[in-house]
Amino acid sequence: EGVRLTTAEGTLSARFLVGADGANGVVRPLTRAFPGLKKGLALEACVPVAPDRVEMEFDFGVVECGYGWVFPKHDHVNVGLYTNAPGGKLTREALRAYALAKLGVDELQRVIGHPIPLNGARYVPSSERVFLVGDAAGLVDPLLGDGIYNAIVSGQAAATAITAGLSGRDEARRHFV
Repeated sequence: EGVRLTTAEGTLSARFLVGADGANGVVRPLTRAFPGLKKGLALEACVPVAPDRVEMEFDFGVVECGYGWVFPKHDHVNVGLYTNAPGGKLTREALRAYALAKLGVDELQRVIGHPIPLNGARYVPSSERVFLVGDAAGLVDPLLGDGIYNAIVSGQAAATAITAGLSGRDEARRHFV
């Protein structure tokens, strides 16, 4: 009849659960019904360079199975590296060297790493009441590491499925397409 989720703050009950909690979310492992995610990695930082002297750039091949980027922002430049290589590793030193090569500056601020879930292309819900969407389902373009479009589309698929399930017309998961 529903889903029950127990948290430190109490128990929540609902007819359906949508796991939209990202690559490191808790819904996927709690269900025990979904395989682990293969993950790529992105590492980015802010570089204190005047953005008006920098062009946006993608550099494919500067890391194994990936690319580097330079994005001018409001008051700084965002520099990053992405790889989808199995076991691929990115280091602060590699990012620093990339920033130095592209901008002539190796000062990195606010360095952040992001796991990029990659193997959700064949995701099919195995539960009638639990759906994963976006990064939680591994729905990311493995070439570019982008998941925004797939997050929106999979969220719409979950909404369609839940609407069908709530109407009693059919099993919800049959409508998750």
